[in-house]
Amino acid sequence: MCVCLTVHRLFILALIGVSIAWIPVVQTAQSGQLFDYIQSITSYLTPPISAVFFLGIFCKRVNESVSFHLNHLFIDTFQLCEQSTACLI
Repeated sequence: MCVCLTVHRLFILALIGVSIAWIPVVQTAQSGQLFDYIQSITSYLTPPISAVFFLGIFCKRVNESVSFHLNHLFIDTFQLCEQSTACLI
């Protein structure tokens, strides 16, 4: 078996271990509302990734570099909007 496959499998096992170890930390920080925590993280990441995906499909000039910078721009914009609306409430 290739050394690369062994390294990849060990890395995945390490990520699974970190994920399992992270659950109690999230539960105590969010008062047991793990679903709300996951939804808030997903709400930050889904719109920019979807927008860049559709731009990549419909625009021929969107390459890897452009999509990388657009993702960062969109994620930063959504975070700023969320922070500004949280301050207004």
